[in-house]
Amino acid sequence: MSEWKIKKPSLKCDLLCIKPNDAQGTFVGILESEDGNVFIIPYTHKDGNEQLEMALTETGKIRWDANPIFEAVLARHSNSIERVINLKGKSAELYCNSTLYYMSNEKASNISIHVPQNVTVGDLNISDIDYMYSVWAHNDIYSKQELLDAVNFNRGVGVYSKTDGRLLSWMVHTHYGGLGNLQTRKGEEGKGYGKLVTQFLSKELSKIGIDLHCTIKRENKVSQNLFTSSGFEFQCPLTFIVAK
Repeated sequence: MSEWKIKKPSLKCDLLCIKPNDAQGTFVGILESEDGNVFIIPYTHKDGNEQLEMALTETGKIRWDANPIFEAVLARHSNSIERVINLKGKSAELYCNSTLYYMSNEKASNISIHVPQNVTVGDLNISDIDYMYSVWAHNDIYSKQELLDAVNFNRGVGVYSKTDGRLLSWMVHTHYGGLGNLQTRKGEEGKGYGKLVTQFLSKELSKIGIDLHCTIKRENKVSQNLFTSSGFEFQCPLTFIVAK
């Protein structure tokens, strides 16, 4: 995210820690979108919940009036997050239940990519962002600019038809560092394009030493099966929590 800020000085983001060599590994990542939404990624090691609560309570960097969204909250952090939200005079509301999947870059580097003759796979065209955003299941909390920034500053890849150039399936390396926004155009499902784009981007990111992870809604068994068959392994349940 610090690299994003260099490329886009107007970007509002902070990565906060207790001190550089904190043994608890406590940090709070904050991203404020151009439409005013605030996203927070909190983390601490197993015994650091008290420190995490203190950090969230005492920092002046969080705009609580913006009803911030806590992303990818581990189960062991949930009670601490909810206590802080209540302390700030807000209610903790569940946005969605999710799951975390992971694959090492070493494993991803060994993926074999097979591209069908009727399609190409490569970097996304910026002209496709409007369509991608219009059909995104989470466009109720994320702005189109977040999606555009992720594609511009990280990477996004797509499967394109050789016949008419249409975008058939796509995936983005998101603002929080994971894989996301996986979707296949309606009518093109069941042809392996989702798995192709997942494996392609995973292998590409492995070339620069990035371990892969993604969050998948708990009820989305289709995507869970796709990622498992692509080499990912389930790690733990997660929640996304809104402070209202």
